Amino acid sequence: MIKFSNIFIDRNLFTCSGLGTIFTISSIPTWYATLVKPSFSPPNWLFGPVWTILYILMGISLALVVSKGVKSKKIREALMLFGVQLILNAIWSPIFFGAKALLLSLMVIVLMWILF
Repeated sequence: MIKFSNIFIDRNLFTCSGLGTIFTISSIPTWYATLVKPSFSPPNWLFGPVWTILYILMGISLALVVSKGVKSKKIREALMLFGVQLILNAIWSPIFFGAKALLLSLMVIVLMWILF
């Protein structure tokens, strides 16, 4: 059974996804549309549904892990890595879409890959 603490964690995931949305929505039809993208780049309308599903699945996954307890060292380490990934994920959209800092956003992605 999912506890109240898991719902609180899921709410934090929702907040992080909302932060990215603030910067993303206004930039997609303007700045992002002007970028030269590869042919395999997904259509702009796909971002919203994909990120929504991604954060919902992250919340469910986190709730399932936390429901097993946090006494195990492996679980605590996994939760710490999850938290770092979540923070990096949350700052990527403001860096890429808000600040339009392509190199810095690439560095954040590389860091996420390293921590994966």
